[in-house]
Amino acid sequence: MGERPIKPKLRQKLMYVEGQHIGNTIQKGNQYTGRTLNFQPVGFEDGSTSCVGRVTDNSKNIVMNVDENTKRNRVHEIFHTFGFSHPKGSGGTQEVMKYPPSKPSLKDAWEFITTPFLPTIKQKMKYVFTLILLLNAGYCHARKQGDSLFAGEYTYVEFIRPGNDIYPLVFAAAFKQDTITINLASMDSFIKSIYSLAPCVPLSNSAYEKCYETIYGYSRDVFDDCALFINEFNCEFNRLKHKGYILLATGEKVYYYSCGIRGVFLVTNKDKFWHNAQSSMSILAPTYIDEIIVPIAVSNYKKRRIVLKEH
Repeated sequence: MGERPIKPKLRQKLMYVEGQHIGNTIQKGNQYTGRTLNFQPVGFEDGSTSCVGRVTDNSKNIVMNVDENTKRNRVHEIFHTFGFSHPKGSGGTQEVMKYPPSKPSLKDAWEFITTPFLPTIKQKMKYVFTLILLLNAGYCHARKQGDSLFAGEYTYVEFIRPGNDIYPLVFAAAFKQDTITINLASMDSFIKSIYSLAPCVPLSNSAYEKCYETIYGYSRDVFDDCALFINEFNCEFNRLKHKGYILLATGEKVYYYSCGIRGVFLVTNKDKFWHNAQSSMSILAPTYIDEIIVPIAVSNYKKRRIVLKEH
């Protein structure tokens, strides 16, 4: 019914992440185990009885009276953990929270979707640590393909030369340093100077899909995992990227966008992998590139500025 304090022995320790509870508890009780919860029946003059059917503590811990442990009542208490409260007075328009509770309505669903009560926490480290353990299984397979896995930290930079009367050109690199000296004489010289200092990071989805397949083998689940990672990477990069541009001696303007990344990477065999790294806006000549690395999982994204200096 209401939110009442639960005895310490009925509490279960919850995990906290960034100050937020992760996980709720639900358990059964009766008039003997939950005496402080008023689970015992109360008699009235007309001979009828009533009792508390369930309690949710701190919007986290649910205790159900075994005599009232119906599906509808459980759903009602679960909605308390979503931040829902009882309507004022009797009745109410929200189906699941009124007394007695009914099935959740569209209004209940909309409030659940829009409630600020449930924060979003992006917890990447656990994913990456789990992935690192799984990488052990794929490590030998990757080695057989001439590739290797490693953990590292880079300043990831995407370069874009817009196209007016020519096709646009987009390429990326991963730098260990934040200040780099580059050649501004021409576009070719600029690209060569970039990749003399840093490995190439492909931008095509097929490159990432090929790397995931190399490590884990081919399956629908692996493909879905790869798609989720690509989406996360793009979202975080667009959220954190530092923007700048530089002019070449030819008058061409090259825009660059940077952020810091730390995670697990795959070093690929350039000769075998080059065709997977290509797209309609990529560098077409593999002679520019000495090394290709592909992020497989990123545990930390951060704002990071890169400084370009003329050679």
